[in-house]
Amino acid sequence: MTAIQREAQVAAAASLAQVGAERLQALYVLARLCAAGRAEQPLPDAAALIAAAAGATDGVVLQRDGGEPAAAAVGLPPELAETALAAVVGRAGGELAIVPAADGSLWAALPLPGAGAAAVLVGPFAGEREIDREFLQTCALLLNGARWRRDGPSADVPAALDRDSVDPLLESMSDAVAIYDADGRVRKGNAAYRALIAAAGLADGPLVNAPDVVQPRDRAGRRIRPGETVLARSLAGRSARAHRVFRMADGHDRHFAITGTPLRDASGAIVGAVGVFRDVSDEVSRERALRLMEEVRRGVSHAGDVRHAARAVCRRVVSHLPWADMAAIFGHEGDELAFLAHAGFPTRAATLLAVTPLGPAHRATRAMLDNRATLFDTERDQPANEAARRVIAASGAATFVNLPLSAGAQRFGLLTLVSKERYQPTRDELALLEALAAQIGADLDGVLKRQQTETERSRLQAVLDQLPEGVLLFDPAARLVMSNRSAEEILGRSVDPETPLVSFGTHHGFLQADGRLYQPGDEPILRTFSSGRPVLGEEQLVRRADGRELPIVSNVAAVRDAGGELAAVIMVFQDISSLREMDRLRDEFLSIAGHELRSPITSIRGLAQLLRRRWAQMEPERIAASLASISEQTEQMALLVDELLDVSRIRSGRLALVKEPCDLVALLRTAVERAAPQHEGTIDLHAPEPLAVAGDAGRLLQVFTNLIDNAAKYSDPRAPIAVTALRDRGWATVAVRDRGIGIPAEALERLFERFYRAENAAQYAGGLGLGLYICREIVERHGGTIDVASTPGEGSLFTVHLPLAAEGGARE
Repeated sequence: MTAIQREAQVAAAASLAQVGAERLQALYVLARLCAAGRAEQPLPDAAALIAAAAGATDGVVLQRDGGEPAAAAVGLPPELAETALAAVVGRAGGELAIVPAADGSLWAALPLPGAGAAAVLVGPFAGEREIDREFLQTCALLLNGARWRRDGPSADVPAALDRDSVDPLLESMSDAVAIYDADGRVRKGNAAYRALIAAAGLADGPLVNAPDVVQPRDRAGRRIRPGETVLARSLAGRSARAHRVFRMADGHDRHFAITGTPLRDASGAIVGAVGVFRDVSDEVSRERALRLMEEVRRGVSHAGDVRHAARAVCRRVVSHLPWADMAAIFGHEGDELAFLAHAGFPTRAATLLAVTPLGPAHRATRAMLDNRATLFDTERDQPANEAARRVIAASGAATFVNLPLSAGAQRFGLLTLVSKERYQPTRDELALLEALAAQIGADLDGVLKRQQTETERSRLQAVLDQLPEGVLLFDPAARLVMSNRSAEEILGRSVDPETPLVSFGTHHGFLQADGRLYQPGDEPILRTFSSGRPVLGEEQLVRRADGRELPIVSNVAAVRDAGGELAAVIMVFQDISSLREMDRLRDEFLSIAGHELRSPITSIRGLAQLLRRRWAQMEPERIAASLASISEQTEQMALLVDELLDVSRIRSGRLALVKEPCDLVALLRTAVERAAPQHEGTIDLHAPEPLAVAGDAGRLLQVFTNLIDNAAKYSDPRAPIAVTALRDRGWATVAVRDRGIGIPAEALERLFERFYRAENAAQYAGGLGLGLYICREIVERHGGTIDVASTPGEGSLFTVHLPLAAEGGARE
């Protein structure tokens, strides 16, 4: 219920009470007018007063003058006046008559005694429901009981408020109504008022005369001082409306919308007041329950999990229910209850709640299993066990109200409300609490299901984010509901779930394999949505936000539920750039390997044919040179084959190392000596001390030989090469520096990959792109590292770090 609706409800209640007070005021003044006894002015005043109190616009006096209605009825249709006068003829004792008008409206004719006056006509009324017959009949009785005089007021002035004719109107009102005299004493009260006084435990009224018993408060709970009461304001001459709360004898509070109206005599002096008490306790309870439901729903909607939601519910329940000092929520686990959250419980009591078992035999558990609210009074009922007794003692509770929480037919748990004072909810209050519990159960069950869904979604997302393939998941309405990290990395942009499916591919850069745009509806994801059939192994091109284009292969399939209906469509795509690169490298390798092998084979074949044909004519020196060339070419072929075999051993895990103590400096000298004859420039070795490592001497020599050969191969023939070997805190550091062509920055990251060769290296010298790959594998299998730093045009520096052998280390 909104604030505007609450204000309207209170205003409506106050309006109804005001109507009753105004009619009582009208009866009182009418009686005083009748008692005044002067017909010239009292009768027209009485007619106007009756009309205003009855909710009509006109009240006129009908008289006969020479057989025609008198001027007092001017403005009314003559036929209406005639009909009204005819209707009251012969009605004894002031019996009311209802007269229809030509336009369909109704008028009330109140007969008057005497020869001069015939009736008071009040109207118009739209229908019977708008006519308060009891009020108008009471007015007619008052008019017929008056003694109209033309020579001044009667000495016998009736006390209007004591007339029996007022009683039917009072008793007909469902609200409690009291009429007070000028001293604030109750002069009259209807049955509803007498019942109110009895419920408050008082012998008589007014209520405000017993402030210590009824504890009068305003809506906010502030005590009302004597001069602030509605009665005091009414007796001071001001009409008043207020919301008041009174404590009844049974300990419950009841809420009332009270209207007070001063009663004045004909001279305007205040002679009393009318108080109307409309019981709005049920409306307040419903309003409080609705407000609490709104607060609960708001708190639950912001909760991240069911425990936080349960804590928010407990706090709001305690703050909105005036009698509830503590609250706890338990979740349903089989036939037992498990503590979830609380509010208001002392620390020790909360600790005991969390560890106290609530099995099937426990009173609270039975309330949930039987799906009915239960009440536990600590003075009347016995605890189920010692643990329950300790909870009661630690909390200081007097009353426990156990309310089962459910979501439809599904049990959720239990809400326990606790009061430190004895409390017995009424039937209506209990019904509201059960409705509140049903709403709380549904809300908490929704949070639990949402939490479970989010947990499953998080798990699925974690799994998807570990996949190297991009994944896009669409719901049956073609909305993107999930994507993974690889999808964004491949596409080079964040995946926008708001993009419509018809433009999803274009927005995210999906193209055909040859780079052309797809025709409308021809994209794989759209084909699967339209036909329901999978699209497998389709090669595409992705144009990233940075302008790069990546080849991908995509698979799209429909996911169906148990009933065969479409539940989702999933697209999985893989970046095949590396596969394309491997294909390119393979082709390049085959070309280079063929060239590298063909060259020595061609040379060997030519020399062999020469020796076969001209052996006898050739000089011994030329024969020796030819054989030496054949041997050299054979060794080159053997090196190529060895590199290929090493790659195969590395890939299959069969590269064996025979580790034993060896001196790196000695290995470096051997490598330098082998390379020196092939290089015109100097190769300087700086190694101040022996460096012992535990390693495979042959494999380490292979590493250093390759590094020095590369330095010579990619440098000017006369350029110097520097080799250093130093000790660095338990590590041996070997550095090979050249002044050669250098390595481009973009090639450094891939330099140690299998078959990879920098572009400038491929143009400068031949090779298979396997040497550095093998070097890295050998070094890492020795527990070391190898890295490179280079500046194009200035040279390169390769550095190998190997762990030194412990002194006196034995052979591995």
